Amino acid sequence: MPQKLTSAAIEILENCSVDNMAIRFPQVTPTLYNEINEVLIRLGGKWKGGRTRAHVFQEEAAPLIQFVLSTGTMPPKNPDAFFPTPAAAARGVMLMAELDKLLAEDLILEPQAGNAALLDYLQAHAEEFLINENDSPLKPRIHLVEKSPLRCAILHSKGYLNIQQLDFLQYQTDLRFARILMNPPFSVPGSKTAYIDHILHAFTFLAPGGVLSTVAPDHFIRHEDQRSQSFLEFVTTNGYFEANDPYAFREAGANVQTVTIALENSTTREIELAETEPYQNYLNYYCFLTCLRINNEPHLYERATQLGRKLNDGHLGLNLLGEPNNETRDAIRDLYETAVHELRKLGSNIKMKPTWMNWLVSTFLTEHSSDRTKEISLQAA
Repeated sequence: MPQKLTSAAIEILENCSVDNMAIRFPQVTPTLYNEINEVLIRLGGKWKGGRTRAHVFQEEAAPLIQFVLSTGTMPPKNPDAFFPTPAAAARGVMLMAELDKLLAEDLILEPQAGNAALLDYLQAHAEEFLINENDSPLKPRIHLVEKSPLRCAILHSKGYLNIQQLDFLQYQTDLRFARILMNPPFSVPGSKTAYIDHILHAFTFLAPGGVLSTVAPDHFIRHEDQRSQSFLEFVTTNGYFEANDPYAFREAGANVQTVTIALENSTTREIELAETEPYQNYLNYYCFLTCLRINNEPHLYERATQLGRKLNDGHLGLNLLGEPNNETRDAIRDLYETAVHELRKLGSNIKMKPTWMNWLVSTFLTEHSSDRTKEISLQAA
Protein backbone atom coordinates (compact mmCIF):
# COMPACT_ATOMS: atom_id res chain seq x y z
CA MET A 1 0.00 0.00 0.00
CA PRO A 2 1.46 3.44 -0.96
CA GLN A 3 2.91 5.45 1.91
CA LYS A 4 0.95 8.63 2.58
CA LEU A 5 2.94 11.84 2.79
CA THR A 6 2.73 13.98 5.91
CA SER A 7 0.82 17.24 5.69
CA ALA A 8 4.06 19.11 6.38
CA ALA A 9 5.78 17.46 3.40
CA ILE A 10 2.82 18.23 1.15
CA GLU A 11 2.92 21.87 2.21
CA ILE A 12 6.64 22.12 1.41
CA LEU A 13 6.14 20.51 -2.00
CA GLU A 14 3.24 22.86 -2.78
CA ASN A 15 5.43 25.88 -2.09
CA CYS A 16 8.85 24.69 -3.28
CA SER A 17 10.68 26.62 -5.97
CA VAL A 18 10.56 24.81 -9.32
CA ASP A 19 13.03 26.17 -11.87
CA ASN A 20 12.61 24.04 -14.99
CA MET A 21 14.75 21.00 -14.05
CA ALA A 22 15.68 22.07 -10.51
CA ILE A 23 13.73 22.09 -7.24
CA ARG A 24 14.63 24.10 -4.14
CA PHE A 25 12.91 24.29 -0.77
CA PRO A 26 13.72 26.09 2.50
CA GLN A 27 15.59 24.57 5.42
CA VAL A 28 13.44 22.14 7.41
CA THR A 29 13.86 19.68 10.27
CA PRO A 30 15.98 16.58 9.58
CA THR A 31 12.95 14.29 9.68
CA LEU A 32 10.98 16.40 7.21
CA TYR A 33 14.05 16.82 5.00
CA ASN A 34 14.48 13.03 4.82
CA GLU A 35 10.87 12.61 3.68
CA ILE A 36 11.05 15.29 0.99
CA ASN A 37 14.50 14.16 -0.13
CA GLU A 38 13.16 10.60 -0.57
CA VAL A 39 10.28 11.94 -2.70
CA LEU A 40 12.63 13.87 -4.96
CA ILE A 41 15.12 11.02 -5.28
CA ARG A 42 12.36 8.62 -6.28
CA LEU A 43 11.24 11.13 -8.89
CA GLY A 44 14.74 11.09 -10.38
CA GLY A 45 16.25 14.13 -8.69
CA LYS A 46 19.82 14.34 -7.42
CA TRP A 47 21.17 16.85 -4.95
CA LYS A 48 23.75 19.21 -6.41
CA GLY A 49 25.62 21.50 -4.07
CA GLY A 50 27.89 24.43 -4.80
CA ARG A 51 26.21 27.36 -6.51
CA THR A 52 23.25 25.21 -7.61
CA ARG A 53 22.08 23.97 -4.20
CA ALA A 54 19.05 22.17 -5.59
CA HIS A 55 17.68 18.76 -6.52
CA VAL A 56 18.40 18.53 -10.24
CA PHE A 57 16.38 16.42 -12.70
CA GLN A 58 16.95 15.15 -16.24
CA GLU A 59 13.49 16.38 -17.25
CA GLU A 60 11.05 19.15 -16.44
CA ALA A 61 10.32 18.83 -12.73
CA ALA A 62 6.92 20.57 -12.41
CA PRO A 63 4.80 17.67 -13.79
CA LEU A 64 6.53 15.28 -11.38
CA ILE A 65 5.65 17.39 -8.36
CA GLN A 66 2.08 17.89 -9.56
CA PHE A 67 1.58 14.13 -9.84
CA VAL A 68 2.85 13.53 -6.30
CA LEU A 69 0.56 16.26 -4.96
CA SER A 70 -2.39 14.75 -6.83
CA THR A 71 -1.85 11.39 -5.11
CA GLY A 72 -0.57 12.58 -1.74
CA THR A 73 1.61 9.47 -1.54
CA MET A 74 5.30 8.61 -1.74
CA PRO A 75 6.17 7.83 -5.39
CA PRO A 76 7.42 4.29 -6.11
CA LYS A 77 11.09 3.50 -6.42
CA ASN A 78 12.59 2.66 -9.78
CA PRO A 79 11.95 -1.13 -10.09
CA ASP A 80 11.72 -0.96 -13.89
CA ALA A 81 15.21 0.55 -14.32
CA PHE A 82 13.94 3.78 -15.82
CA PHE A 83 16.73 6.09 -16.93
CA PRO A 84 15.79 9.09 -19.11
CA THR A 85 17.49 9.06 -22.50
CA PRO A 86 20.23 11.74 -22.63
CA ALA A 87 20.15 14.06 -25.64
CA ALA A 88 23.31 12.59 -27.23
CA ALA A 89 21.91 9.05 -27.03
CA ALA A 90 18.53 10.22 -28.36
CA ARG A 91 20.27 11.81 -31.32
CA GLY A 92 22.03 8.54 -32.10
CA VAL A 93 18.72 6.70 -32.11
CA MET A 94 17.29 9.27 -34.55
CA LEU A 95 20.28 9.13 -36.89
CA MET A 96 20.04 5.34 -37.21
CA ALA A 97 16.25 5.27 -37.68
CA GLU A 98 16.25 6.57 -41.29
CA LEU A 99 13.50 9.04 -40.39
CA ASP A 100 13.89 10.92 -43.67
CA LYS A 101 12.19 7.98 -45.42
CA LEU A 102 9.01 8.21 -43.32
CA LEU A 103 5.75 8.87 -45.13
CA ALA A 104 3.24 11.37 -43.76
CA GLU A 105 0.83 8.62 -42.69
CA ASP A 106 3.39 6.31 -41.06
CA LEU A 107 2.96 5.40 -37.37
CA ILE A 108 5.65 5.63 -34.68
CA LEU A 109 5.88 3.62 -31.43
CA GLU A 110 7.92 4.26 -28.29
CA PRO A 111 7.69 1.24 -25.94
CA GLN A 112 8.35 1.71 -22.21
CA ALA A 113 8.17 5.38 -23.10
CA GLY A 114 9.11 6.79 -19.71
CA ASN A 115 8.90 10.53 -20.15
CA ALA A 116 9.06 10.26 -23.98
CA ALA A 117 12.56 11.73 -24.10
CA LEU A 118 13.13 10.17 -27.53
CA LEU A 119 9.97 11.56 -29.08
CA ASP A 120 10.43 14.91 -27.36
CA TYR A 121 13.85 15.07 -29.02
CA LEU A 122 12.36 14.10 -32.38
CA GLN A 123 9.73 16.81 -32.18
CA ALA A 124 12.29 19.41 -31.12
CA HIS A 125 14.43 18.52 -34.16
CA ALA A 126 11.69 17.60 -36.64
CA GLU A 127 12.99 19.94 -39.33
CA GLU A 128 16.32 18.10 -39.30
CA PHE A 129 15.04 14.52 -39.29
CA LEU A 130 11.58 14.55 -40.91
CA ILE A 131 11.08 15.53 -44.55
CA ASN A 132 7.29 15.49 -44.26
CA GLU A 133 7.01 17.11 -40.81
CA ASN A 134 4.56 19.71 -42.13
CA ASP A 135 2.36 17.27 -44.08
CA SER A 136 0.83 15.48 -41.11
CA PRO A 137 0.70 16.34 -37.38
CA LEU A 138 3.19 14.15 -35.53
CA LYS A 139 1.51 13.52 -32.16
CA PRO A 140 -1.61 11.74 -33.55
CA ARG A 141 0.72 9.28 -35.30
CA ILE A 142 2.71 8.53 -32.13
CA HIS A 143 1.80 5.60 -29.88
CA LEU A 144 3.32 5.13 -26.43
CA VAL A 145 3.28 2.30 -23.93
CA GLU A 146 4.26 3.03 -20.33
CA LYS A 147 3.75 1.07 -17.13
CA SER A 148 4.16 3.85 -14.55
CA PRO A 149 1.06 5.94 -13.66
CA LEU A 150 3.42 8.80 -12.87
CA ARG A 151 5.02 8.67 -16.31
CA CYS A 152 1.66 8.30 -18.04
CA ALA A 153 0.46 11.45 -16.27
CA ILE A 154 3.54 13.27 -17.55
CA LEU A 155 2.95 12.00 -21.09
CA HIS A 156 -0.64 13.27 -20.99
CA SER A 157 0.57 16.62 -19.70
CA LYS A 158 2.88 16.86 -22.70
CA GLY A 159 -0.05 16.44 -25.09
CA TYR A 160 0.57 12.89 -26.27
CA LEU A 161 -2.67 11.24 -27.36
CA ASN A 162 -2.20 7.49 -27.82
CA ILE A 163 -0.95 6.18 -24.48
CA GLN A 164 -1.45 2.70 -23.06
CA GLN A 165 -0.61 2.16 -19.40
CA LEU A 166 0.74 -1.36 -19.05
CA ASP A 167 3.89 -3.44 -19.06
CA PHE A 168 5.13 -3.38 -22.65
CA LEU A 169 5.75 -7.12 -22.61
CA GLN A 170 1.96 -7.54 -22.22
CA TYR A 171 1.22 -5.11 -25.07
CA GLN A 172 -0.61 -6.44 -28.13
CA THR A 173 -1.99 -4.57 -31.14
CA ASP A 174 -2.93 -5.12 -34.77
CA LEU A 175 -1.16 -1.87 -35.67
CA ARG A 176 2.19 -2.04 -37.41
CA PHE A 177 4.70 0.75 -37.03
CA ALA A 178 7.05 2.20 -39.62
CA ARG A 179 9.43 3.33 -36.86
CA ILE A 180 9.95 2.08 -33.32
CA LEU A 181 12.20 4.23 -31.14
CA MET A 182 13.32 2.65 -27.86
CA ASN A 183 15.29 2.92 -24.66
CA PRO A 184 14.21 -0.33 -22.96
CA PRO A 185 14.97 -1.26 -19.34
CA PHE A 186 18.45 -2.75 -19.40
CA SER A 187 17.82 -5.14 -16.51
CA VAL A 188 15.14 -5.65 -13.88
CA PRO A 189 14.90 -7.89 -10.82
CA GLY A 190 14.81 -11.45 -12.09
CA SER A 191 16.06 -10.61 -15.58
CA LYS A 192 19.58 -9.35 -16.28
CA THR A 193 18.80 -9.17 -19.99
CA ALA A 194 15.36 -7.54 -19.90
CA TYR A 195 16.38 -5.35 -22.83
CA ILE A 196 16.48 -8.43 -25.10
CA ASP A 197 12.89 -9.35 -24.23
CA HIS A 198 11.69 -5.82 -24.93
CA ILE A 199 13.53 -5.47 -28.24
CA LEU A 200 12.39 -8.85 -29.56
CA HIS A 201 8.79 -8.12 -28.54
CA ALA A 202 8.91 -4.69 -30.19
CA PHE A 203 10.27 -6.15 -33.41
CA THR A 204 7.02 -8.12 -33.86
CA PHE A 205 5.14 -4.82 -34.32
CA LEU A 206 7.43 -3.52 -37.06
CA ALA A 207 5.80 -2.95 -40.45
CA PRO A 208 7.45 -4.43 -43.58
CA GLY A 209 10.30 -2.14 -44.47
CA GLY A 210 10.12 -0.53 -41.02
CA VAL A 211 13.08 0.31 -38.78
CA LEU A 212 13.50 -0.22 -35.04
CA SER A 213 16.19 1.95 -33.47
CA THR A 214 17.13 1.40 -29.84
CA VAL A 215 19.74 1.93 -27.16
CA ALA A 216 20.96 -1.21 -25.37
CA PRO A 217 23.82 -2.28 -23.10
CA ASP A 218 26.73 -3.98 -24.86
CA HIS A 219 26.22 -7.09 -22.68
CA PHE A 220 25.27 -9.29 -25.67
CA ILE A 221 28.54 -8.50 -27.43
CA ARG A 222 30.80 -9.26 -24.47
CA HIS A 223 29.18 -12.49 -23.26
CA GLU A 224 29.35 -15.94 -24.85
CA ASP A 225 26.23 -17.47 -23.28
CA GLN A 226 23.62 -18.84 -25.67
CA ARG A 227 21.08 -16.06 -25.08
CA SER A 228 23.59 -13.30 -25.75
CA GLN A 229 25.01 -14.98 -28.84
CA SER A 230 21.53 -15.73 -30.19
CA PHE A 231 20.58 -12.08 -29.79
CA LEU A 232 23.85 -10.97 -31.40
CA GLU A 233 23.04 -13.15 -34.41
CA PHE A 234 19.50 -11.75 -34.52
CA VAL A 235 20.80 -8.18 -34.50
CA THR A 236 23.42 -8.69 -37.18
CA THR A 237 21.03 -10.71 -39.33
CA ASN A 238 18.41 -7.97 -39.26
CA GLY A 239 20.55 -4.87 -38.90
CA TYR A 240 23.67 -3.53 -37.23
CA PHE A 241 24.89 -1.67 -34.14
CA GLU A 242 27.32 1.09 -33.24
CA ALA A 243 29.07 1.72 -29.91
CA ASN A 244 28.09 4.85 -27.98
CA ASP A 245 30.27 7.09 -25.86
CA PRO A 246 31.25 5.16 -22.68
CA TYR A 247 29.69 7.88 -20.53
CA ALA A 248 26.52 8.37 -22.59
CA PHE A 249 24.19 7.50 -19.70
CA ARG A 250 26.23 8.85 -16.79
CA GLU A 251 24.05 11.95 -16.43
CA ALA A 252 21.00 9.67 -16.20
CA GLY A 253 22.59 7.66 -13.39
CA ALA A 254 23.66 4.55 -15.32
CA ASN A 255 27.37 3.85 -15.75
CA VAL A 256 27.18 1.22 -18.47
CA GLN A 257 28.65 0.93 -21.95
CA THR A 258 25.84 1.11 -24.50
CA VAL A 259 25.32 0.62 -28.21
CA THR A 260 22.66 1.89 -30.58
CA ILE A 261 20.99 -0.82 -32.63
CA ALA A 262 19.08 -0.44 -35.90
CA LEU A 263 16.90 -3.36 -37.03
CA GLU A 264 14.92 -3.52 -40.27
CA ASN A 265 11.92 -5.68 -41.08
CA SER A 266 13.05 -6.32 -44.62
CA THR A 267 10.51 -6.72 -47.39
CA THR A 268 10.28 -10.04 -49.23
CA ARG A 269 11.97 -8.51 -52.25
CA GLU A 270 14.87 -7.15 -50.19
CA ILE A 271 15.41 -10.56 -48.61
CA GLU A 272 15.37 -12.23 -52.04
CA LEU A 273 17.95 -9.79 -53.37
CA ALA A 274 20.31 -10.35 -50.43
CA GLU A 275 19.90 -14.12 -50.23
CA THR A 276 19.29 -15.41 -53.75
CA GLU A 277 20.75 -12.89 -56.19
CA PRO A 278 24.43 -13.29 -57.18
CA TYR A 279 26.59 -10.42 -55.92
CA GLN A 280 29.87 -9.59 -57.69
CA ASN A 281 30.46 -13.23 -58.72
CA TYR A 282 29.57 -14.50 -55.24
CA LEU A 283 26.58 -16.67 -54.42
CA ASN A 284 24.88 -13.76 -52.62
CA TYR A 285 25.57 -10.57 -50.67
CA TYR A 286 26.34 -12.39 -47.41
CA CYS A 287 28.98 -14.61 -49.04
CA PHE A 288 30.53 -11.49 -50.54
CA LEU A 289 30.58 -9.77 -47.13
CA THR A 290 32.28 -12.78 -45.52
CA CYS A 291 35.00 -12.98 -48.17
CA LEU A 292 35.49 -9.21 -48.03
CA ARG A 293 36.26 -9.53 -44.33
CA ILE A 294 38.85 -12.24 -44.96
CA ASN A 295 40.52 -10.29 -47.77
CA ASN A 296 40.77 -7.11 -45.70
CA GLU A 297 41.67 -8.47 -42.26
CA PRO A 298 45.39 -9.41 -42.10
CA HIS A 299 45.11 -12.29 -39.63
CA LEU A 300 42.28 -13.90 -41.66
CA TYR A 301 43.99 -13.26 -44.97
CA GLU A 302 47.13 -14.95 -43.65
CA ARG A 303 45.09 -17.99 -42.55
CA ALA A 304 43.47 -18.21 -45.98
CA THR A 305 46.86 -17.91 -47.67
CA GLN A 306 48.34 -20.68 -45.54
CA LEU A 307 45.38 -22.97 -46.23
CA GLY A 308 45.66 -22.31 -49.95
CA ARG A 309 49.39 -22.98 -49.91
CA LYS A 310 48.91 -26.29 -48.07
CA LEU A 311 46.25 -27.32 -50.56
CA ASN A 312 48.50 -26.47 -53.48
CA ASP A 313 51.41 -28.33 -51.90
CA GLY A 314 49.28 -31.38 -51.14
CA HIS A 315 49.82 -31.04 -47.39
CA LEU A 316 46.12 -31.19 -46.45
CA GLY A 317 44.34 -34.51 -45.96
CA LEU A 318 42.57 -36.33 -48.79
CA ASN A 319 40.03 -39.15 -48.74
CA LEU A 320 40.27 -42.43 -50.70
CA LEU A 321 38.98 -40.68 -53.85
CA GLY A 322 41.78 -38.13 -53.68
CA GLU A 323 39.41 -35.35 -52.58
CA PRO A 324 39.87 -33.07 -49.56
CA ASN A 325 38.71 -34.97 -46.47
CA ASN A 326 36.42 -33.72 -43.67
CA GLU A 327 39.34 -32.40 -41.62
CA THR A 328 40.43 -30.23 -44.53
CA ARG A 329 36.91 -28.95 -45.14
CA ASP A 330 36.49 -28.21 -41.41
CA ALA A 331 39.67 -26.11 -41.41
CA ILE A 332 38.35 -24.03 -44.31
CA ARG A 333 34.87 -23.79 -42.77
CA ASP A 334 36.41 -22.59 -39.50
CA LEU A 335 38.09 -19.75 -41.40
CA TYR A 336 34.77 -18.53 -42.79
CA GLU A 337 32.96 -19.03 -39.47
CA THR A 338 35.59 -16.88 -37.77
CA ALA A 339 34.98 -14.13 -40.33
CA VAL A 340 31.22 -14.29 -39.75
CA HIS A 341 31.69 -14.20 -35.97
CA GLU A 342 33.97 -11.16 -36.20
CA LEU A 343 31.50 -9.34 -38.45
CA ARG A 344 28.75 -9.95 -35.91
CA LYS A 345 30.94 -8.67 -33.08
CA LEU A 346 31.51 -5.51 -35.09
CA GLY A 347 27.79 -5.04 -35.68
CA SER A 348 27.75 -5.74 -39.42
CA ASN A 349 24.63 -7.10 -41.07
CA ILE A 350 25.46 -10.75 -41.80
CA LYS A 351 23.48 -13.95 -42.23
CA MET A 352 24.95 -17.36 -42.97
CA LYS A 353 23.12 -20.58 -43.84
CA PRO A 354 24.70 -24.05 -44.13
CA THR A 355 24.15 -24.14 -47.90
CA TRP A 356 25.96 -20.82 -48.29
CA MET A 357 28.81 -22.01 -46.09
CA ASN A 358 29.13 -25.17 -48.20
CA TRP A 359 29.34 -22.97 -51.30
CA LEU A 360 32.14 -20.91 -49.74
CA VAL A 361 34.11 -24.05 -48.80
CA SER A 362 33.60 -25.65 -52.21
CA THR A 363 34.58 -22.45 -53.99
CA PHE A 364 37.76 -22.19 -51.92
CA LEU A 365 38.67 -25.79 -52.76
CA THR A 366 37.87 -25.34 -56.45
CA GLU A 367 40.00 -22.20 -56.75
CA HIS A 368 43.02 -23.81 -55.15
CA SER A 369 42.51 -27.10 -56.98
CA SER A 370 42.58 -25.06 -60.18
CA ASP A 371 45.83 -23.43 -59.08
CA ARG A 372 47.32 -26.87 -58.37
CA THR A 373 46.14 -28.21 -61.75
CA LYS A 374 47.71 -25.24 -63.57
CA GLU A 375 50.95 -25.74 -61.69
CA ILE A 376 51.10 -29.45 -62.60
CA SER A 377 50.31 -28.64 -66.26
CA LEU A 378 53.12 -26.08 -66.38
CA GLN A 379 55.56 -28.56 -64.87
CA ALA A 380 54.54 -31.22 -67.40
CA ALA A 381 54.98 -28.79 -70.28
